[in-house]
Amino acid sequence: MSPLRERALDEISMMTEDQLRVVLNLLEGLKSFAHLSSHAQDDPFYSSQNQRFIEDGVKALDAGKGVEHDLIEV
Repeated sequence: MSPLRERALDEISMMTEDQLRVVLNLLEGLKSFAHLSSHAQDDPFYSSQNQRFIEDGVKALDAGKGVEHDLIEV
């Protein structure tokens, strides 16, 4: 058994039931997040081309170019 695994098992064995519940909830949340992030790869908003477009827009605004405004409902 690897030293890391041994240490993890030692730590887990000393946890209270409430602490274990917190860790399990955290792991479930991470699993859900990983599932959501895999869907983001299919969303055109997260494409590298669109992300560069957004970054360029932010840089332009920071440089004083353009007009910052609230979202416009269409």
